Amino acid sequence: MDELQVVDYWKSLIEDDEFIEIWEEVSDENDPLRRVPEGFFSMFRPDGTGLNKFFKVLNKGDEILKRVLEIYEATSEEYDGSDWYFIVRKPKITSKDNIEKITKDFLYKVIELAKALDDEYFHMFINNPPKIQVIQGSLPEKTTDKSRKFNFDTGFYELMHNYMDTMIPEESNAVLFEEPLYQMTCLYQMTCLYQIVYYVLWPLYKEESEIEDPFKPFIELWKLDAKYNFDIENNILNIFIKELKFS
Repeated sequence: MDELQVVDYWKSLIEDDEFIEIWEEVSDENDPLRRVPEGFFSMFRPDGTGLNKFFKVLNKGDEILKRVLEIYEATSEEYDGSDWYFIVRKPKITSKDNIEKITKDFLYKVIELAKALDDEYFHMFINNPPKIQVIQGSLPEKTTDKSRKFNFDTGFYELMHNYMDTMIPEESNAVLFEEPLYQMTCLYQMTCLYQIVYYVLWPLYKEESEIEDPFKPFIELWKLDAKYNFDIENNILNIFIKELKFS
């Protein structure tokens, strides 16, 4: 099926007349980057039941759906129907050692991306990877410090996009879900995670990449509701987690 046929098929699976009206309005706009309404995935909360019918007609649909369902699983606990966005409210409790392992994997992937792009911004990471410190508690409020020459979040965001821009995905109408995937994790329409988009759609890119699943560790930290900040002066990546499992 071509793009229009797939969209028509998807619409035929929806029984919510109000949502169909919204979808028709989106279709009338004829925006090539917006073929599916942003709230699409919210219709299948809390566990994603029924989504398999939408993905079965897609190239790599089974692999991609598996990753989408990870997002539902991470956000289903304490979902009461009022959340528009997919928020991790009750993460699984894990050990400090496990969080350190995931964070090491995360840093390793960042370094791999930087090496692949010969990225000078992360040159310090390549030559001197930061230490990891796991802290039980909440991430302190950010303070603005204009004297800092390195911003980990901004650097990683640009590194991620620059790397993905070097690759051509396999053909699949799964890319029509890019905007709804991006909107899934927006918090009060302020912060969205493009890492979710790239992680979910990664099966379309994996044959092009020498780096294996580069965004998986970030998603694993997100599932645990882990927050981080980078202490540039002491070269430490601080990971904040609200509750830890102690053996």
